Amino acid sequence: MGSGSAEKIAGAKDAPALAQKIASGIRAGEWDTPGDYHTWAEQWATESLLAARPAYAGIRFGVADNSGGKLRSIRIQLPAGYDTVAMPIAAERLAQAGYHLAELLNAIHWPDARAASPTP
Repeated sequence: MGSGSAEKIAGAKDAPALAQKIASGIRAGEWDTPGDYHTWAEQWATESLLAARPAYAGIRFGVADNSGGKLRSIRIQLPAGYDTVAMPIAAERLAQAGYHLAELLNAIHWPDARAASPTP
């Protein structure tokens, strides 16, 4: 993916268009995470690894630039049709990330702000 990914997913460069595109792809109920919310990050990481397989299939890795003892870049060659395969996966993963964030925020037992602050 890289530069222009948001534009490729949303058809526009601006954040509201990307947010609208992501929201339109949310499938409530299908993405509910089971179990205790303390285990959700691990579940989501596993989902991401499985989703990455087709997205990274066929990518050829070339020479790495390790100048100065640090990894600076790695040359890659994307397979034909990469955007056709990877962009829908990226759009769905972004929508799932937003859904999961909301799910997590709703699951956390937040202290009551009114009870925590002193009365004037």
